[in-house]
Amino acid sequence: KEKGRARSTSPSSSSSSEATSSEDESEVDRLVRGKVDQVVEVVVGQLVGAQVAALA
Repeated sequence: KEKGRARSTSPSSSSSSEATSSEDESEVDRLVRGKVDQVVEVVVGQLVGAQVAALA
């Protein structure tokens, strides 16, 4: 439930910040998305590796 609340509040806060500085917001979004993608890849890789090792 807490995660849902955070997600529901983030769109409103991001839209208000975009109105003030859309260029800065877009740069931050790119950096955050890039880092998130890297973390997701690492975590997924570890999980898949653990599952393969467990199955093997």
